[in-house]
Amino acid sequence: MKPSNTKAFRRAAIVTAAGTAAATALAIAVPTASAAPAPVTGQDRGTLLSVEQVIDLDRAQVTDALMKQKIDTSQVRSSVTGYRLTYSTVDLDGRPTTATGLVVVPNDSGPNLQVVSQAHGTLSERHAAPSSAPTRIAGSPALFYGSAGHLTVAPDYLGLGSGPGPHPYMHSPTEVSASLDLLRATRAFADRHGLQVDPDTLVTGSSQGGRVATALGRELRRGADRFWRLGALAPVAGPYDIIGAQTPAMLDGQVEGRPTAYTLAYYTVAANRRLHLWDSPSEAFQAPYAAKVESWFDGDHPTDQIIAQLPDDPMALFTPKYQQLLRQPTGKLGAEIRAGDRSCSWRASAPVRLYTSSGDRNVVLANSEHCRDDLAKRGADVTMVDLGPDVTHFAAATVALPRILDWWRGLR
Repeated sequence: MKPSNTKAFRRAAIVTAAGTAAATALAIAVPTASAAPAPVTGQDRGTLLSVEQVIDLDRAQVTDALMKQKIDTSQVRSSVTGYRLTYSTVDLDGRPTTATGLVVVPNDSGPNLQVVSQAHGTLSERHAAPSSAPTRIAGSPALFYGSAGHLTVAPDYLGLGSGPGPHPYMHSPTEVSASLDLLRATRAFADRHGLQVDPDTLVTGSSQGGRVATALGRELRRGADRFWRLGALAPVAGPYDIIGAQTPAMLDGQVEGRPTAYTLAYYTVAANRRLHLWDSPSEAFQAPYAAKVESWFDGDHPTDQIIAQLPDDPMALFTPKYQQLLRQPTGKLGAEIRAGDRSCSWRASAPVRLYTSSGDRNVVLANSEHCRDDLAKRGADVTMVDLGPDVTHFAAATVALPRILDWWRGLR
């Protein structure tokens, strides 16, 4: 989209309410952000319900925002405008619901925009999601790709951002449906405003988002959407093999204690909400955590506040009975974990590059090795890149960004 086109797009689409500090709303033929969403049927998934401008940054402002997150700024080529899209999707039971996501539009690019789908890592605070905090860690990768010239979409997932209900953490089916339906809503957004998008999409994400990316790539490969296709897949440090790689590392002390306690507690609370693993938290959690832990994951508590209250030894959280279930997952919990562990068990026709780091003490490198092997034995063109022993789990998410972009450009 050329600069002149961008200005015309803004003049036609944006209505500024004088005297307010609220984000600018786009005047398009969909309900406003405050309107109740229309009932959603199976055919309505991905319907665009509302659009709200959340950022408008020139190149200098983009550079400043990226620098604050320790992200490479050498690729900043464009100013960007970011929007929160509210769209229809489905919940854990396949019933109609809504979700939100961030779309970042480069303002200085050509008419045919290549698309990046960027999935964020673990968040328990809803207002830290990409569309609510586009310049913070979950949203900043979208700024990186957007300022490099790519229309970038970043799903908040269910229950994060402005979506209703609690977030069903590590529930792969809804992570994928929310991501795919945001792509569908983005196509409607682009069509209504004369933006041409390339259907071949770079799918990426880090940590939790790494596994989301592989699962979304699988569904695009299977033809889940008639328009969007998998152009390339570049996940970063994802927990692709919970049973075969991640759980043994957690139980054997190979990973950092408190961050591991946080993810295990978060998953346990979220899994119980959908699977009913217990009647009382004391069946899974030791005192004093049993009385508190569910309230911590209500979507309003910042991650650092939760981690500060957790033990250094993750197993100190749990009763002996629940520890055994973690070691050998059975029943509904085991079935869900095993289903999620199949995110790399498919034949990828598009190129795949897995980014990981031998310095990761949160999601061990064996996850990526197992994913690579699963994809390779099914004929995929897959490479694993070790970012190095000095790159931590959290650093990998930002260190990988310019490398992914260079690789993606080389494929085009």
